[in-house]
Amino acid sequence: MYDLVLGMQSYVFVLNGNRKPLSPCHPAVARKLLRKGRATVERIVPFTIRLTETKLNPIVQPTTMGIDDGAKTAGIVVVQHNQGGDRVVFKAKIKLRSNVKKELFNRRMRRRARRSRLRHREPRCRRKDKKGWVPPSIKVRKDNILRVACDLAKLMPVSRIVYEEGQFDVRALWDEGVEDHQHGPNSGFENRKMAVLWRDRYQREVTPGI
Repeated sequence: MYDLVLGMQSYVFVLNGNRKPLSPCHPAVARKLLRKGRATVERIVPFTIRLTETKLNPIVQPTTMGIDDGAKTAGIVVVQHNQGGDRVVFKAKIKLRSNVKKELFNRRMRRRARRSRLRHREPRCRRKDKKGWVPPSIKVRKDNILRVACDLAKLMPVSRIVYEEGQFDVRALWDEGVEDHQHGPNSGFENRKMAVLWRDRYQREVTPGI
C-alpha cells in the first residue's frame, strides 16, 4: 500500500464515455458539465468526471509525467503542453513504506519457531541467488511508484514519462576532503566499476598461468 498526499490539482481529470482519458479541464468547465447532466463524478481523489456521451476522435494535448524518486517520499507531477504554454495540472507526494525489512524479519522469526516445533523440512532455495532478484524493501518502493503512475495514466493521456534518479559519489560519505557529495572524485561515472576502469586506463593485469 502507498499513501498519496495531494499537493495540487488545479484541473479536473476527464474521462470519455468509454472511460478513455481526455485532456483535463478547468474546474469551472467541470461544474458546468455536471450541472447540465453531461458528466458524472467518477472519482473523488483525484477528482475525476466522466462524460455521459462518447466523443469520437477527440483531440488531446500531449502530457508529460515527471517522477522524482526518494527513499521515504517520492514526488510526482503532471504537465500538460498546449499552444499557450506548459501548465501543471497535478502534483503530489507518495509516502513510501519503510517497515518492510522489519516485517520480513518478524515473519522469518515466526516461521523459524513454527518449523522448530514440527518435523524437519528441507531448506528452501535462496531466492536472492536468482538472476534479477531485488531486495523486497527496494522492490516495494519501486512498485508503489509504478502503481501510482499506472493509476494516473488511466485518468489522463500521458504521452511521456520523465524519471529522475539521484546519483552521488559514495566516497563523500566517508572522505572528509569531498565537500560536495554530487561532484566527488567518482562523479560523472555510471558506477564505481567504470571509475576504476578509467583510473587503470581500461587495462587489467593478467596473472601468468590463469
